[in-house]
Amino acid sequence: PISKSMVEKVKRAVGKSRQLLQREARYLFSHGTVTNEAYVAERQGIAIKMKDGRLLDIAQASDLPSIKAISKIVKKNYLCWPKNVSL
Repeated sequence: PISKSMVEKVKRAVGKSRQLLQREARYLFSHGTVTNEAYVAERQGIAIKMKDGRLLDIAQASDLPSIKAISKIVKKNYLCWPKNVSL
């Protein structure tokens, strides 16, 4: 996660650049966490029919690491502020 000190640093820089109070500056930047679940087998299985007629989940049927990787939850943190504000 992004540290509170970094968030405060951005808030101060945004406020200073626009001559705003701290409580007003908070409207000009954003921070948080986003997640992406590209493939969740429990909710939406993709079944592959094998030559022998068996149905296998795509993550089990594939030997490609990229297929197994899409079943993992990806979590990213972000911190956005106006482009013209330098830290």
